[in-house]
Amino acid sequence: MIKKLSLISLFTLLPASFYFAQTTVYAYLKDANGNPVESAEIDLKGSGNEVKADKIGYFQFVD
Repeated sequence: MIKKLSLISLFTLLPASFYFAQTTVYAYLKDANGNPVESAEIDLKGSGNEVKADKIGYFQFVD
Protein backbone atom coordinates (compact mmCIF):
# COMPACT_ATOMS: atom_id res chain seq x y z
CA MET A 1 0.00 0.00 0.00
CA ILE A 2 2.78 2.45 0.93
CA LYS A 3 4.77 1.65 -2.23
CA LYS A 4 1.71 2.17 -4.40
CA LEU A 5 0.95 5.49 -2.71
CA SER A 6 4.57 6.59 -3.09
CA LEU A 7 4.61 5.76 -6.79
CA ILE A 8 1.33 7.55 -7.39
CA SER A 9 2.54 10.68 -5.60
CA LEU A 10 5.89 10.54 -7.39
CA PHE A 11 4.30 10.48 -10.83
CA THR A 12 1.67 13.12 -10.06
CA LEU A 13 3.52 15.66 -7.92
CA LEU A 14 6.91 15.64 -9.63
CA PRO A 15 5.65 16.66 -13.09
CA ALA A 16 3.41 19.30 -11.51
CA SER A 17 6.46 21.05 -10.05
CA PHE A 18 7.83 21.65 -13.55
CA TYR A 19 4.67 23.50 -14.58
CA PHE A 20 5.13 26.03 -11.80
CA ALA A 21 8.83 26.67 -12.41
CA GLN A 22 9.81 30.18 -13.39
CA THR A 23 12.70 31.31 -15.49
CA THR A 24 14.44 34.51 -14.45
CA VAL A 25 17.10 36.29 -16.48
CA TYR A 26 18.86 39.20 -14.81
CA ALA A 27 21.97 41.29 -15.40
CA TYR A 28 23.65 44.60 -14.77
CA LEU A 29 24.12 46.89 -17.75
CA LYS A 30 27.43 48.81 -17.81
CA ASP A 31 29.20 51.01 -20.35
CA ALA A 32 32.77 50.57 -21.64
CA ASN A 33 34.17 52.33 -18.53
CA GLY A 34 32.28 50.05 -16.13
CA ASN A 35 29.72 52.67 -15.12
CA PRO A 36 26.08 51.58 -14.79
CA VAL A 37 23.73 52.55 -17.61
CA GLU A 38 20.59 54.13 -16.18
CA SER A 39 17.09 53.86 -17.64
CA ALA A 40 18.10 51.77 -20.65
CA GLU A 41 15.26 49.89 -22.32
CA ILE A 42 16.05 46.20 -22.85
CA ASP A 43 14.01 44.03 -25.22
CA LEU A 44 14.21 40.24 -25.12
CA LYS A 45 14.30 39.28 -28.80
CA GLY A 46 11.28 37.31 -29.96
CA SER A 47 9.38 37.54 -26.69
CA GLY A 48 7.78 40.98 -26.88
CA ASN A 49 8.88 41.67 -23.29
CA GLU A 50 10.58 44.96 -22.59
CA VAL A 51 12.04 46.17 -19.30
CA LYS A 52 13.88 49.25 -18.14
CA ALA A 53 17.15 49.21 -16.20
CA ASP A 54 17.18 51.01 -12.85
CA LYS A 55 19.75 53.58 -11.73
CA ILE A 56 22.43 50.94 -11.01
CA GLY A 57 21.86 49.25 -14.40
CA TYR A 58 20.01 46.23 -12.99
CA PHE A 59 17.21 44.59 -14.97
CA GLN A 60 15.41 41.25 -15.00
CA PHE A 61 12.99 39.25 -17.10
CA VAL A 62 10.68 36.83 -15.27
CA ASP A 63 8.83 34.17 -17.23
